[in-house]
Formats: sequence, C-alpha cells, structure tokens
Amino acid sequence: MAFSVYLKDSLAPFYTFSCDSLNALVDTLLNLQSHYVNPNNVFLYPNPSNGILKIGSSLKEFNLKSIELIGVNGMAVGQKNSSEDIKTSLYEFDFSSLASGLYTVILISKDNQRYIKKWSKL
Repeated sequence: MAFSVYLKDSLAPFYTFSCDSLNALVDTLLNLQSHYVNPNNVFLYPNPSNGILKIGSSLKEFNLKSIELIGVNGMAVGQKNSSEDIKTSLYEFDFSSLASGLYTVILISKDNQRYIKKWSKL
C-alpha cells in the first residue's frame, strides 16, 4: 500500500510526499515538524519605521545569519549579514536608504531556519 501526503503552508511552497509504509510517512512528517519555525518567536519593530529595523526574539538565544528584504515587485532590494557571531535576542539594521513601502523580510538563522515577516518603511 502506498501513501501520498500533500502539505500546503501559507509561507512555503506545496510539498508532496509518497511513502510505501505508514512508518516512513510518520518519520517524514516528524522530520518536517522538527524544521518548522514558529514565526511568532521573532518580531520586527518599530513597524512601521523610518529605516532603523530592530529584530527581536522571544527565544532566549537567537543567532541571526542574514536578513533579506523583498520589495512589492518580488525583487530583492536589500540584504545584510549579521556581523555579530554571538547569540542574542536583539539585532538592529539600518535600511534608511530604501524607498518607502511595504517589504517582505526574510530572516535566516545560523541553523538555516527561515522566518518571514512584513515590514513597512515610512
């Protein structure tokens, strides 16, 4: 007997998994759960802002690797790497040179977990 699972997340692409056994299916789903990131653990403020973007986390330690800003046209308009190699719960970036508008912010942690947020620059 074969199993097919279709997963859809509002922030991720559509995934299809096929398995020959129920055990393999459960293992696959548990593996996916271990990579799931709760976006509520990370927050942007002030939002909206004049360009200084602070990134905080309710996690005790959050090790940010990079931040990427995507404009409304879907193009990357800004990227910065974290210069800090320490685990902290607060980061600050200056995006004051960007035009006013709505941006999608993609945060990537050192362990490659992705957090996707919206940010408005005044």
